[in-house]
Amino acid sequence: MSARYLVGAGRKEEAFRILQSIAKISKTQLPEGELVEEMQVSVLYLLKSERPVS
Repeated sequence: MSARYLVGAGRKEEAFRILQSIAKISKTQLPEGELVEEMQVSVLYLLKSERPVS
């Protein structure tokens, strides 16, 4: 299973463990932050990019 699928299925801890394993094999570290569904990221991006109406 992919990490994306697991996050979408609400299995964030399992997805995080998989991503940690991949990072270890790649000799790198995961960026700080929280795993969220792609739709949440899109909505957050849109909210941050909105400018106040004057």
